[in-house]
Amino acid sequence: MSATLPAFRRIALARRWLARSPSEAEAAFLGPEGKPLLAALDTPPLRWPEAPDLLDEAVARLRHAASPADHPAPLLAGLLLTEPYRLPPLDPISDLPYWLGPALFRTLARGPDFFREPGDPDRWARWAETLLQAIETAPPERQDDGFALLDDLRLHAAFAGTGDLKPLMQRRGKLIARFARAEEWTPPRRGNGPIRLGLLAMRLDDRPNTRFLLPHVAGLDRDRFAVTGYALAGDEDDMAALARLRIGQVKRLDGLSLAARVAALRNDRLDVLLIGGNVAAAMDPLARLAAHRLAPVQVALASSPVTTGLPGMTHVLIGSETPPQADDQYTEQPARLGRPFCCFAPGLAQEAPALNRADLGIPAEAILLLSTANLMKLTDEALECWLSLLAETENSVLLLSPFNPFWAGGDPPVARFRQHVEDRALAHGVARWRVRLAGPFADAGSLAALAGLADLCLDAFPYAGCTSLLDPLAAGLPIVTMRGVSQRGNQAAAMLDPLGLDPLGLGPLVAKNTGEYRRIALRLIGDPAERRTIGTTIRQALPGAPFLDGAGFARSLDAALSAMIAENRWRP
Repeated sequence: MSATLPAFRRIALARRWLARSPSEAEAAFLGPEGKPLLAALDTPPLRWPEAPDLLDEAVARLRHAASPADHPAPLLAGLLLTEPYRLPPLDPISDLPYWLGPALFRTLARGPDFFREPGDPDRWARWAETLLQAIETAPPERQDDGFALLDDLRLHAAFAGTGDLKPLMQRRGKLIARFARAEEWTPPRRGNGPIRLGLLAMRLDDRPNTRFLLPHVAGLDRDRFAVTGYALAGDEDDMAALARLRIGQVKRLDGLSLAARVAALRNDRLDVLLIGGNVAAAMDPLARLAAHRLAPVQVALASSPVTTGLPGMTHVLIGSETPPQADDQYTEQPARLGRPFCCFAPGLAQEAPALNRADLGIPAEAILLLSTANLMKLTDEALECWLSLLAETENSVLLLSPFNPFWAGGDPPVARFRQHVEDRALAHGVARWRVRLAGPFADAGSLAALAGLADLCLDAFPYAGCTSLLDPLAAGLPIVTMRGVSQRGNQAAAMLDPLGLDPLGLGPLVAKNTGEYRRIALRLIGDPAERRTIGTTIRQALPGAPFLDGAGFARSLDAALSAMIAENRWRP
């Protein structure tokens, strides 16, 4: 991303664009001013709204524009002042002149870099619906533009909301299948012999997702299952070697075209294919491949936190943490395990970096509250709750580590997010130094080092943690979380429930609402003895936790896969 343009310069630039007529806006954009404007739009405003009157004027002109030619000047001014999903919805293909629409696709489709207001995830989901509708209705001569807009669309931010995303994902899935040219295909009927099981992932090297995927194949009875792994990319590191050992056979599909990858998978005549990556967020190579029907039974795993909407998927694997009423939120047929959905293979030994509180500017005597949640889970509601805890407790410090190297990408918005959090802290009467940011870190062992410094872990909501909680649990940290209404909202609770904390006679760690979450956190902040008792219990219970029980997971998965295959055998 480009360097952030100072607020006063963005305001001056917005005022200049808002004063232009349609013809002047076109000439300026196609002239020498266009390139620096796009560079300015490459990053959202640092603080907003800095110029509410100016923004109100841009919004009013967008709402009352008489024709597409009247949209560019107020739209460009508005985008300099705020996020696109806070502006009146418009179709970037039909409501904008051709000279402007494609140039703005990335700005309009990339999603927020972090959440600034309550309800932002749901706002982004509604805006994404607008973009998908624009792609659906694009005339034949603008199909390439529709494909480009879909390719730019990022839905990660929508997952942090609580709404039913099925309509959004179903619309997206059909479009991906259309642009990936996913033709009708009748899978061959299953023959005799072992069940041919495939595991398809973007990568099978040293990253958290590989730890999550390996239990899906490693413990299966090899007299009943013949397993093949497929990777589209990745390093040949020690974890990749371990994956080959656990899976038995891994085929690399690097460098192949989409058509060649489809053919390779179909030619293996698999009975079941597990899709082991997040194919719900972006139209990446894995999502384009998964849009095709590649096996009689094609199963989305919890790597995709919501329904994929892809027509090629037949089932989704869910666990006991998913409420029955959430089954209707999937386009795939739910296949329910008799246990939590998640299980993790042991990771490779990681040397944790030498971190101490002094390095992070945290007093030794402070009560350190740690969040290891991904930036796209840090909703405004969660941040407000955590800052209110600081306001009520004098000796507490909040440490955020949202820039995990496997989540944040190559250019996370560290400076902008730090400014945002510090400003919010001051609004609560909390000194800036009491909210610290750690990272981004280059190595995976960093979270373990941070967990070793903390006193209490605060889980994000309503999109709960899962992989990010492994290190805090290994450190024996009490984790405060909230029960939700979906798989992604309940995954942390599903990890804590079996650890035997309730019989201690202490209060719960899993809240039903924000008020109870605050009460639990305040109780633990003020009671070091309870924190120590919980920590001891977690360490003792962890070796037998279901999310580390590969054998138990394999038995449950075997039963679920067998039921899917039996059901599919009798389909016409």
